[in-house]
Amino acid sequence: MFNALNSIQEMIVVNNKRAASTYLGKFADLMRLYLNHSQEKRVTLAEELEALQLYLELEQVRFEDTLTIDLQIAPDISPEALTLPPMLLQPYVENAFKHGLLHQTAARHLKINFILDKVKNGLCCSIQDNGIGRTASAQLKEARHGHQSFATSATERRLNLLNHNKVNAITVDIEDLVDEQGKALGTAVYICIPLGWREADPTTE
Repeated sequence: MFNALNSIQEMIVVNNKRAASTYLGKFADLMRLYLNHSQEKRVTLAEELEALQLYLELEQVRFEDTLTIDLQIAPDISPEALTLPPMLLQPYVENAFKHGLLHQTAARHLKINFILDKVKNGLCCSIQDNGIGRTASAQLKEARHGHQSFATSATERRLNLLNHNKVNAITVDIEDLVDEQGKALGTAVYICIPLGWREADPTTE
């Protein structure tokens, strides 16, 4: 929200009223989607993708021509048939921007892929950026008094709550991408939602 409002403010300052109006309209649509999704325990992948793509459009405007986004969905996936917890993916995509791509001085690339993993029997999403990497990001954070962002801690707590008393838990794995010399090439996040995942019934806990 803060990033979007800052972008709108900048457009107004430079008197780009048309761009500000278009951006504000998309921002309002995204907030409406988030409010609707926040009332649901599960949404379809199609609904999650609608919100994610709208969010990516806003970030595309913010980063302008320095950002390319590649979002792919495996052909055996039916977005209308699969469900997942609402707003599960967006915080990890936001982290790719905030902690990796934002500080990247070269061209920025973000890849998001969805597959059905037969081994894990789940819907899996990979989020890969070519940002500065977690080590450099941690050093920048340490320079800013080392505080952990609210979004990061809130995401961790939510994942723990979603997995509470689950046999088949949602998994999140993070990989630091490096070249042969150990130079950071970015970060990859792998999120897998078991096809049999269900939110616990509060009456049985």
